[in-house]
Amino acid sequence: MSVQEAKDLAQRGQSMALAYSAGRALDLGDGRVLKTGNQLCRSEAMAMQFVRERTSIPIPRVFAYACNPGVHVGRRTGYVLMEKLPGVALVELLEKLKPREVAVVTKQLQDVVSQLRTLDDPLRWGMVGKGGAFHGGYFSHGEDPAICRPSSPHAIADIYGYFLASISPPRRAPYEAGGRYESSVAPEHGSVFSHADLRPENILVDPSTLHITGIVDWAWAGWYPRFWDRLVADRAYCSYETKPAAHKVWHCIYEKVFPLHSEEAKTFNWLLMVAEDGHRDYGLEWCDCCKI
Repeated sequence: MSVQEAKDLAQRGQSMALAYSAGRALDLGDGRVLKTGNQLCRSEAMAMQFVRERTSIPIPRVFAYACNPGVHVGRRTGYVLMEKLPGVALVELLEKLKPREVAVVTKQLQDVVSQLRTLDDPLRWGMVGKGGAFHGGYFSHGEDPAICRPSSPHAIADIYGYFLASISPPRRAPYEAGGRYESSVAPEHGSVFSHADLRPENILVDPSTLHITGIVDWAWAGWYPRFWDRLVADRAYCSYETKPAAHKVWHCIYEKVFPLHSEEAKTFNWLLMVAEDGHRDYGLEWCDCCKI
C-alpha cells in the first residue's frame, strides 16, 4: 500500500468510537479498518502479526502498512490497514455487567494473559520491532531522544532510573535509594510479554454473549517488567473513578486476572504520575526505530 493509497482510503473512512493510543481508526465499510496517526509505526503491525501467529488470541489481521516520514516534528503519518473485528468495547458494558457476566469476562481474560505468557523471554526487553528499546506510550520522558534501552540483569533498575531521571531533583527523594518507595520494587527479575495497554477500551466483546471478539491497539506491546499489566490495569481503574459501577466491576476483573505484584505496580504508578506531571513530549521524530 502506497502513502497515496492510504490517504485515499482515509478520505472515505468513517471515524470509529474506539479509543486508540496512537491515532484514530476509520471504518472503511468493507470489513477493513484503517488506523492512522503521527505516532503510529511499523512496530505496531509487527506486534500484531507476531502475537497472531503464535496464539489464538483474536487480533485483527494486518493487510498493509505505509508511512509518510514527513520533514517536521509531528508531520509524519503512519497507516495500518487491518481487518475489522466484530463486537463493542468492554468499557461500554462495564456498568451493566452482573456477577455471572463478570466471571465470564474474567475467565476469558485470564486465558488471553496465559497465552501471552507463552511468549515470555526473560532476557528480552523492549517493544516489538524497536531493537530492545521502549519508545512511545509511557516512555516519552527525559532527554531528547526519549528512549529507554534496558539490559539484563539490571533492566528493572534501568527502567526505574529512566523515569526517575525525568523528575526534578526536589521531587525524587521518595523514589531514590533508601526512599519511601524505592525498596518495594524488586530490582532483578526477567521480563514477561505484555500487550502493555490491556484495558476495557481495547477489549472487544459480543454484547449478547460477552465472548471476547478481539484485542486491539498493540502499539506498545513487548517485553516488560512482570508488574506492567497490573500497572496498566490500576491506571484504567483510577480513570473510572467518576463511574462507580464501572470502577467496581473493572476492579473485580483485574484483581483476578493480575493478582500479583500490586506493590511494585503501585510504586511505578506513583513514579509515572510524578514524571508525567512535568514531562516534555519530544515526539517520535527523533528516533530511527520510529521513522518507518
